[in-house]
Amino acid sequence: MARTNNYIWMSVTRDEYELPLDIADSAPELASIVGVDSGTIYATVFRAEKQGKKARFVRVPVEELQ
Repeated sequence: MARTNNYIWMSVTRDEYELPLDIADSAPELASIVGVDSGTIYATVFRAEKQGKKARFVRVPVEELQ
């Protein structure tokens, strides 16, 4: 998995803890793991971020270490 962006994409549990179920370097990669279209991942994440809600999929910013 070569990192090409500054986010990790995850599917998480739907409870208050949001424990990771699947982890990927990109939304398309996560989509192939969970069996949905990458547009579903993007739409779910961006809608939840905009509305301040929790979702099944999240993106987590990652800082590169020097």
